[in-house]
Amino acid sequence: MEEAIELGESNLQKTRDRPYFVVGRLALAYIKNKQYSKANELLAEMQNRSAKGEKGFPYFISLYHQTMGDTAQALAVLEKHISDFSTDYLWLRVQPEFKSLHD
Repeated sequence: MEEAIELGESNLQKTRDRPYFVVGRLALAYIKNKQYSKANELLAEMQNRSAKGEKGFPYFISLYHQTMGDTAQALAVLEKHISDFSTDYLWLRVQPEFKSLHD
């Protein structure tokens, strides 16, 4: 997990854009590494950018909540943004963190 965190942090330092995929994946790596304050900082960034209409973030916000064990919030985010038709939603069927939503 440390290597994933190092790669994510390095990638974010090299670009101004801070791609949603990298921000989201880094937040998940922080959660798995029990670095919750850093994960929460990235959650706040994702929420702010999503509120401004940037695409891709709702999927990772939902994934964040599901990883933290808050299925109700994960579903609420998905339901609110499902009409975005983001290609990220294609991963809902195979994303391991969302497996419990299928049961």
